[in-house]
Amino acid sequence: MPIEDTIGAIAEMVKAGYVRHIGLSEVGVETIRRAHAVHPIVDLQIEYSLISRGPEARIFPLLTEFGIGVTDYGILSRGLLSRSTVSARGDIRTRFPRFSAENRTRNARLVEALETLALENHISSIQLAIAWVLAKGHTIVPLIGARTRAVVRGARRARCAAVA
Repeated sequence: MPIEDTIGAIAEMVKAGYVRHIGLSEVGVETIRRAHAVHPIVDLQIEYSLISRGPEARIFPLLTEFGIGVTDYGILSRGLLSRSTVSARGDIRTRFPRFSAENRTRNARLVEALETLALENHISSIQLAIAWVLAKGHTIVPLIGARTRAVVRGARRARCAAVA
């Protein structure tokens, strides 16, 4: 179904008062342009982190131009930056290239460099990764997919450090 039809139908719901705003998830530049031409888009949900920086090149400049915010998930790169263990049984991450055997060594070096930088600044690598995203702009709202209390504590400290 063309994005124009979908956004047009949701725009009618906005006019009727059933929906306040329209956002998109995981779409590219052309889809954002086409959708925004039908009705203002207010937010894009997309993965963005120190490791997954693809949106910086083309998507973020367009979002800035249109005044669209970002709901950012995967800021710990699906657990890569927090050294979360990937289990073979039922773990969807086994399908992602960043966790494959051929990428494991390269990514381990990146995580070690992040941990070294974090230690030099007396914070955890989790705090550093979250603070990095928070420092990218006030239009980015990070979602913390915390599965452990340690990640939640790190997120809370990172937010406090970014505000200070």
